[in-house]
Amino acid sequence: MTLTTHTITDPYTWNTLLATLPGAHILQSWQWGDFKRDTTGWQPHRLAFKRGDVVVAAASVGVRRAGPVRVMY
Repeated sequence: MTLTTHTITDPYTWNTLLATLPGAHILQSWQWGDFKRDTTGWQPHRLAFKRGDVVVAAASVGVRRAGPVRVMY
């Protein structure tokens, strides 16, 4: 079965989702993404990955420009 990607735009939904996943890390929290945005310019994109109706993974991906390209971390 394939994975589908969903963007999460609500802080409570994101942090609650992270709390349900095994091995979730504080550096994936909504607040950490906002801190990185405010202090370093990384723009956080919060993504949930579903298999069917079940979230199996999540990632807060930081994006910023580096010259003519975008870098994701």
